[in-house]
Amino acid sequence: MEVKIQFSEDRIFANLIFTKETKNIIALRAIINSLANKKFLFEYNKEIIEDEYNNFINSNKSKIKIKIPHDNYIDISKCFDVTVAEDELSAVMNINVTKEVCGKITIPILKRVLKESGIAHGIILSKINSIEKNYNKKHGKEEKVTVARGETEVMAQDGYLVFNDALASKVTLQRIKKENGTEKLIDITAIATKRPVPKGTVLITKVLPVYGKKGMTVTGRPLWSGNNKRNVVDPRIAVSKNVEVVDNGDIWEYTALVRGIGYYINGNMIEMEELINGSFEVFLNDDKMKAVISFRAPSGGEKIKSDDVFKSIDEKGIKVPYNKQNLINMVNDVNENRIEKIDRSLFATGILPIDGTDGKVLWVVNLEMFFKPRVLPNGSVDYRGGGRFPFIRKDKIAGVWMVRTKGIKDGSNVLGEPISSSPGKNLSVDWNECFDFKDTVYNKKKSKYLVSKSSGLLNLKNNRVTIEPMVQLQTIDHSTGNIDFDGSIVIKESIQDGFTVKCTKDLMIKGAIGACTIECGGDVFIQGGINGKGKGVIKAKGNVAAKFVENAYIYSEKDICVKNYSLLSQLVSKSKVFIGTERAKGKIIGGKIYAWDSILTHFIGSEKSVADAELWLGIDVDVNSQIKKLEQNISGIRHEIASLTTKQTRVDKKNQPLIKAIQAELADKTDTLNELMEENNVLAQSLYNNDCDSISILGQAQAHTQIMIGPYSQKTHEKIDRVVFKINKNKILIEKIQTKRR
Repeated sequence: MEVKIQFSEDRIFANLIFTKETKNIIALRAIINSLANKKFLFEYNKEIIEDEYNNFINSNKSKIKIKIPHDNYIDISKCFDVTVAEDELSAVMNINVTKEVCGKITIPILKRVLKESGIAHGIILSKINSIEKNYNKKHGKEEKVTVARGETEVMAQDGYLVFNDALASKVTLQRIKKENGTEKLIDITAIATKRPVPKGTVLITKVLPVYGKKGMTVTGRPLWSGNNKRNVVDPRIAVSKNVEVVDNGDIWEYTALVRGIGYYINGNMIEMEELINGSFEVFLNDDKMKAVISFRAPSGGEKIKSDDVFKSIDEKGIKVPYNKQNLINMVNDVNENRIEKIDRSLFATGILPIDGTDGKVLWVVNLEMFFKPRVLPNGSVDYRGGGRFPFIRKDKIAGVWMVRTKGIKDGSNVLGEPISSSPGKNLSVDWNECFDFKDTVYNKKKSKYLVSKSSGLLNLKNNRVTIEPMVQLQTIDHSTGNIDFDGSIVIKESIQDGFTVKCTKDLMIKGAIGACTIECGGDVFIQGGINGKGKGVIKAKGNVAAKFVENAYIYSEKDICVKNYSLLSQLVSKSKVFIGTERAKGKIIGGKIYAWDSILTHFIGSEKSVADAELWLGIDVDVNSQIKKLEQNISGIRHEIASLTTKQTRVDKKNQPLIKAIQAELADKTDTLNELMEENNVLAQSLYNNDCDSISILGQAQAHTQIMIGPYSQKTHEKIDRVVFKINKNKILIEKIQTKRR
């Protein structure tokens, strides 16, 4: 015989398994001792073990199993009586704990009591823990303590909609439908609210569907009806506009976001059409001299009342008269939706004060018409000036000086507040003894005539008047001969080839010029352009401006401005050279351009150009010319010194007078050479402009264009677009011009 002892996981029960596999009989005392050694108390069950054991030995059975509870379990289980409810969804426990078991209660024993009572599901652990804690400290009684709960079967239920009572009017709406790329109006059926509903109104309440859920009794029996497994109905609603869905758990509320009419469309969509009341607002500008009004048309809402408009205007404090009928017409237009809105319509204005007039001069001559080329900030030249000049003769009236007057009449703003008028401003001009003043009345106001003391060009600059001498000529040809004038000259037509014009001030030529010579102490402006034919020369101490230049030489101590192009010409400027204007894209074709400060053009060369252009920047042409002459002289002196040295070696030493004469001449030539070298060194220091700006190509430069800035040179080997040449770290740097976005 063999015996095995198996304990339950909670060691509350022991299973004694006897088998008759051998003929040996195990003594009962050995089995009992084995249990005792394992500290399993079973005094209450010894007799049961002995009876079962003896019956097994005397029976024909080959195997038996004896289940023995722990003595503590027997004592404790008597204190707890478990009752399962009739529907098996709960179990209660009646408790009667004695002093003998107090302190011996454990969680495993309580769970075993429940298990032995048939409880297999839903044990309330928090309650079991509370019982164990409380009744280990003290004995006592307690009835109907719920220790287990089952799970009720949840029955499937379809979702459904609950409509607000206001949704009761059946209507037909028109909507735009796109079909095959075209739009058309279609009729759709809807249920609308009988009246406008306020914002926040719940239009439809959706009760969400309930899905079937399996239940379980405390005894472990499943609860699951056959028809509870079906699919439930979940009504769908699309939200179109002005409606939000509020999730309240089991129900969803479709709530109006605006005041208006609600529509339930085609049985699956909800939307709100907002009702907007008509509105208006009155504004005053900052100086309170204007009152304006804005209107917004109603959209299903209340219309604007004219009386409300007039009341608002009165509340603003507007005192000046205004056209009430005009405002009534506006109100009617927006109320009837003829106009959707009216923005800031002027309906009332204040009365401006009438200020005194400023002191001023009404010039008989037009001071603004004297043309001088104006260089714009972007480097181009303004050629829009006319050909008239403010020439005045002696003892003639140049203008009328009108003295200032006092304020004439006060005004008021739209609120009726007064606004004082102001006296005119005094005229502050330095007449520079150019005029005699003669009292007169002009436009019923005290005034003074300005009577010129001399003839000449009238000029007003920085509030200072001057009269400069000027001569006007039709053309320069054989009828006039060469001209040499101390003052300004205006030539209405042209200068013929071979003639010379000299003046100490400005020169204006309205036509074109050819192979002539011009020397000018001021600015030179040529409207028609220059065709020098290889012989034309212009030298000016001021600016030189022309429409175009061909085969000519121009020297200016200021700026040179050419509107269209420079062809095979040499331009020398002690300041800046501009080829092109803000409207005309200038071009350099061949020739040489010299500038001390900067050069700007759009294009250099052309596809058919026969000569490459050279651009020199930061080089003083006059100094460079002097240096070249000095270098020629230095070369000649060195050649003479070499010839004298050779001659000295060939002279007979006995001819001392000749040797001394040669030596004296050599010493004289050497001193001259040293002086020339020193002068050359001094000039070289002022040859280059270390602060020169750049050469700017706003369009394109052809290949083989020679660029020289100071002592550095570079030749383009290919076409380049929109670049700037400048000096950086002793070399010519090429930078791209960034295009500015407008």
